[in-house]
Amino acid sequence: MTLGFVLLIMFVFTDNVSCVMVTLMVFLIDLNLLGVMYWWGVSVSCVSFVTLVMSVGLSVDYCVHVGHAFAHSLSGSPNERAVEALRVMGGSVLKGGFTTLLGACVLAFSSSNAFRVFFKMLFATVVLGLVHGLVALPIFVSVFFNVFASGKASGRREGGGGKGKGEGEGEGEGEGKGKGKEKGKGKEKGKEKASNADAML
Repeated sequence: MTLGFVLLIMFVFTDNVSCVMVTLMVFLIDLNLLGVMYWWGVSVSCVSFVTLVMSVGLSVDYCVHVGHAFAHSLSGSPNERAVEALRVMGGSVLKGGFTTLLGACVLAFSSSNAFRVFFKMLFATVVLGLVHGLVALPIFVSVFFNVFASGKASGRREGGGGKGKGEGEGEGEGEGKGKGKEKGKGKEKGKEKASNADAML
């Protein structure tokens, strides 16, 4: 349900491709977060569940800036746009994740189990958010646009080849018809000459 709200809001404020890609990244972050919970021995409780819901908002924050910068980049190819997006927003996203981790580090030394669980979940969310936002998302969008552009180019080449074949066939038929007409006229002229010679005789 939370991912549905994220998708709806992203459709309002961003383009369609960035919306789908960012929502996919958020889904993958939450999926990986469940795996980290199992690996780190964090059971499902009120604290872990609340942090899991909070991770959606944090994950969107790490991904949407890069996706928005990619969508509004004026560079040429998709790879250049991805590099430009990381150059413009990568440092800010990295600093945001670092300051979040810095503020949560004190919870790691708490005697309360609830605070330690909160630290584990927040630490995993920030790390996974940074990895998906700065590494996975630029790769996903650049590969998608490269595949989409290559598909368009191949479609244009096929269309151009069809036109060329049609023009070649039309020219061939026209030349064949023209030659046939010239041969017919030559035969008629030969017949007229033969009849004139017979008449003179």
